[in-house]
Amino acid sequence: MTNFQGSGFSLDIPKDVQDKSVYTFVLPSDESFTPYITIKFETVPEEHDLLTYSETNENLLKDNVENFESIDRIAGKHDGKDVAISNAEWGENEGRIHQRFVYFYDAGEKYQRIYTITCIALANNFKDCEPYMNHFIKSFKPNENQIFDT
Repeated sequence: MTNFQGSGFSLDIPKDVQDKSVYTFVLPSDESFTPYITIKFETVPEEHDLLTYSETNENLLKDNVENFESIDRIAGKHDGKDVAISNAEWGENEGRIHQRFVYFYDAGEKYQRIYTITCIALANNFKDCEPYMNHFIKSFKPNENQIFDT
């Protein structure tokens, strides 16, 4: 067993259990819809093309929401790591949602992972969330602390 330390708790993880944690951070808001940022990861066996990976993930979303629109998708580098950024919207009227996805590929010493940071907010107020999203992206540093063998 491995001891997992979360935010304000710890627990023992049996050897045959995989860590698929999703971290959610709620942003300040005066709206009825609370914007938030999530961070998740996937361990991958080999390097992936992040634009293809982002398109695949967006197609999963597209199949489950109404009025989906892919706005843009670009690839680049951040701190020497491959990244892809995409923006999409879905829904209607004042309930329309804007999602920005930032995908990081990290070839660590022991593991290769794709990290996804997603900001979800109402489309007409997304600009209010951008400083938070930019802060998360600039400060994001993958590491191999507390990575469990799966």
